[in-house]
Amino acid sequence: MRNGWQQLAVPLTCFACLGAELSQTMSPFKLSLAGNAEVGVSKIALRASTSEASIVECN
Repeated sequence: MRNGWQQLAVPLTCFACLGAELSQTMSPFKLSLAGNAEVGVSKIALRASTSEASIVECN
């Protein structure tokens, strides 16, 4: 695991392919943890695209 800031982009089509009804989304971001962890989250955004982020591939 890398330390420091990371930018990740998840295409909305990944969620739609899994059956998510995006028009029914009440909370666009939720983080749940089980056990002990140290996590920092900053600048969560919904964007059309980004050139600086690593794009998460969905199958």
